[in-house]
Amino acid sequence: LVGSALRGAGFKGVSDDDGDDDGDDDDVAAYTEAAYALSLLVGIYYAIMVALRLGQLSTLLSEPVLSGYTTAAGMLIGASQVKNLLQISVDSSSSFIQLVIAVFNQLGDANGYSVLIGVTTMGMIFGLQRLTRSFQWIKKLNLPIQLTVMIFWIIVSFAADLASDPTNVNTLGEIPPGLPSPSVPRAGLVGKMAQPAVAVAVVAFILSISTTQVFAVKNGVETPISRQLLAQAAANIIGSFFSCYPAATSLSRSAVIDEIGAESTAHNLVSAVVLGIVLLVLTSVFSYLPNAVLAGIIFMAVKRLLRFDKAADLWRKDRRDWGQWVVAFGATLLLGITNGVFIAIGMSMVVLLFGTARPPFMVLGRVPGTDHYRDCHEYDGLEVDSEVTIVRFGASLHFANKDSLVTRVLREIEGSGKRASSTRSITP
Repeated sequence: LVGSALRGAGFKGVSDDDGDDDGDDDDVAAYTEAAYALSLLVGIYYAIMVALRLGQLSTLLSEPVLSGYTTAAGMLIGASQVKNLLQISVDSSSSFIQLVIAVFNQLGDANGYSVLIGVTTMGMIFGLQRLTRSFQWIKKLNLPIQLTVMIFWIIVSFAADLASDPTNVNTLGEIPPGLPSPSVPRAGLVGKMAQPAVAVAVVAFILSISTTQVFAVKNGVETPISRQLLAQAAANIIGSFFSCYPAATSLSRSAVIDEIGAESTAHNLVSAVVLGIVLLVLTSVFSYLPNAVLAGIIFMAVKRLLRFDKAADLWRKDRRDWGQWVVAFGATLLLGITNGVFIAIGMSMVVLLFGTARPPFMVLGRVPGTDHYRDCHEYDGLEVDSEVTIVRFGASLHFANKDSLVTRVLREIEGSGKRASSTRSITP
């Protein structure tokens, strides 16, 4: 998305879409400077959205829609990591079906050592998690499972020289050391990127509130979305002075953080400190880490996003909600995470509008001997006034549902002598 915005503004990066390296150093420098200006503008637009209280858009994502979107997004994230597990060349921007076809076509080219490393990584994480749950003394150690596994494979990779023959396992490779020097985005670039930044900010904003809702619902907590968006605005604005690209929430990274059990935002501070130390003195160490290990860690994290059990539960309880789950799941899986979240929000709005345009309607009757009223279509033996019909309309009356109310009231009055027999009885 950031690359598309920059190319739309006339900046050429390292290569064009066909993969040919035709960008010189001046092109690359201008491209990266424009990206920093884009980050500044995205942060400013974020702050404006927070001031306008647009975080309330999160309420438009119903739980069935959110569950379907999350499940498909988890599958897409997992599919994008298959190339690192098998060590094959696959375009990560491809659709899910294209990814599956490309993987099957290149199965014969897979690196068996890489697959073994990835599968072993997942087995180690699973085993350590089981041990942590089973033994209290291990749980008290607060063992960073994923980090422990990474350190193990760094040592193995260094000792066995996995990147060389005969294993030829892909590793992270050389990581440029040091921290970026502060700089101010050029005013001319800020003006030129003002319009492209709108699209980036809107998409990042929608993805942020959807990701926040995913983990808020999953963990049963209330999350102040406006506060999170304000923090992201600050991150983009401050980051733009330290060579940062536009930032937003990441579903895959959030899944990893959720998997390791982080319960507060303090993990961000720890992550920042550790990352700074790594960039200053440990880049050569992490260069030995096999890519398949990272793929295994992500696989173990995103499996918790898969909620097919929710779809089965909705099928038994409410077929309409199940239909919403299926549409959100299918749209996200086939069209991608970005398009999927827009379709999910759009569908939630349509369902909301239809619900308010034709809300529940019932004719009430009094339970004999009490002051309680129940639906005449659901209960037998209720007392109904022969001259007065009492109805309950399940929504506030407004322009979209007034005709529905009038039509249903008139229909009930005209057919009051032909009311269908009810299915349940009630006693006073």
